[in-house]
Amino acid sequence: MTRIKEIKSEEQNQRALARIEELMDKEVLSQSEERELSQLASLVETFEEQEYPIDPPDPIAAIRFRMEQQGLKQKDLVPFLGDKSKVSRVLSGELGLSKAMIRKLHDGLNIPLQHLLGETRPLNSIRNKDTDSSIDWIRFPIKDMIKREWLPAHMRRVTSDGSALQKELRKLLPDIEAIIRNPAYLRKGEGKNMQTDPFALIAYQARAAQLARQTKIVGKFSFDAISTGFRSDLAKTSYFDKGPLLAREFLAKNGIRLIFLPHLPNTYLDGMAFMLSPKEPVIVMSLRYDRLDNFWFVLFHELAHVALHLREHPEKPFVDDVQAAANSDAEREADRWALQSFFSDEVWSSCKLSIHSTVAEVRDFARINRISPAIPAGRLRRESGNYRAFTSLIGQGEVQTLLLDGSRH
Repeated sequence: MTRIKEIKSEEQNQRALARIEELMDKEVLSQSEERELSQLASLVETFEEQEYPIDPPDPIAAIRFRMEQQGLKQKDLVPFLGDKSKVSRVLSGELGLSKAMIRKLHDGLNIPLQHLLGETRPLNSIRNKDTDSSIDWIRFPIKDMIKREWLPAHMRRVTSDGSALQKELRKLLPDIEAIIRNPAYLRKGEGKNMQTDPFALIAYQARAAQLARQTKIVGKFSFDAISTGFRSDLAKTSYFDKGPLLAREFLAKNGIRLIFLPHLPNTYLDGMAFMLSPKEPVIVMSLRYDRLDNFWFVLFHELAHVALHLREHPEKPFVDDVQAAANSDAEREADRWALQSFFSDEVWSSCKLSIHSTVAEVRDFARINRISPAIPAGRLRRESGNYRAFTSLIGQGEVQTLLLDGSRH
C-alpha cells in the first residue's frame, strides 16, 4: 500500500481518515505503523486547519461536548477510559488518550476519530490575535445577514471588531456556539468554484435554529409515526396545486417543523435536517432551485435523515447539496428512501417510462399514483442526465412564489 505523504484535497483527506480507522482497528501496531498513524493524524489536522478555518474540538472538548449532549456523568466514562482516576486525569488534561481509549470512545460515543487524535489545546486558544476567541468572528457574512434582516442594522458598526461581533452574535443567534462546536455532516460539490464558506454555513444553521424556535406547532412527534403510510400520505400532497403548503401543514400536525430559508452566498445547500430537541425534528429548505421536482426530492431526502439517522444520532445535523454525488452510506440511503417514498422500485421499473416517453405518458403515470408529474419527470431527467426534457412538467418557477412571498427570513 502506498503511504499517504501529503493531503491536498478532501478526497485524499477521506483516504487518510479511512487508513487511520484501519490502523485503529488493529490490536497491535508495529513501530512503522505507529509512525504512520502519527503522521496521518498530523497531516489530517494540518489539512483541516487550512481547509476549514474553524478549529475542530480538541479531544477533551470533544468528550465534554458529548457528555453534555447525552447527559453523561464522569462515572459514565469509566467503561471507555478504565476507572474513575483515569477519567479524572483525562478530563483534566493530565493523561493522554491511549489507542484503546480512542477506539472505545469512537465506537461507544460516536466521537469522530480526527477529534480524538488531535492535540489537546487550551480551551481559550486563539486563532485571531485581535480577539480572545479561537474563531475569527469577522469572517461571518455580517453584511449579507443584515441585508436579509437576520441582524439589526447597527451591526454594521462592529463588522471589523471581532470581540464585539462575538458578543452580539452570541446574543442575537444563541445557537451559534453549539453549532460551531458540533459541525454538521456536509454533502457538497467538489468543484473549485463551489467551495463552501464555513462561516456562512454556520450563520445559516444558526438562523434556521432561531426560526425553528419561533415556529410553534401543536403536533407531537414520534419516530415510529414515519411509516410507509405516512410517507405515502405526504407524497400525495404533491398531487395538489398548493402541495408544498399542504406538506408543511401535514408535517406540523405530526410534530415536524418545515422551515423555508433562502441560502446565503457560498453555502450551496438545498436542505438541512436537525433536532431542536430529542423530540423536535426540523427540516430546512433553501429552495435555491425553484422547481417542484427539486422541492419534493429535497423534502423527502431530509425527512429520510430524520427517520433513519437522527433517531440514532440526534446531535448531528445533516446539510445537503443534493445535486452533489452522495458521499456516504447515509446519503445514499437517504436518496433511495426518498425515491421509494413516491412509488416502489417495482412500480417504477414496470411502468416502462423513459426519457423518450411523451408528456402525456408521464402525466398518466403521475395521475394513477396520485403524485405531481414533476416527480417522475425529475427522476427521468436526473437518471438520464438530459435536463432539457419535460421542462413543462417540473414546475419551474412555481415554488418560491408560493412559499417565500417576498420574505427574506
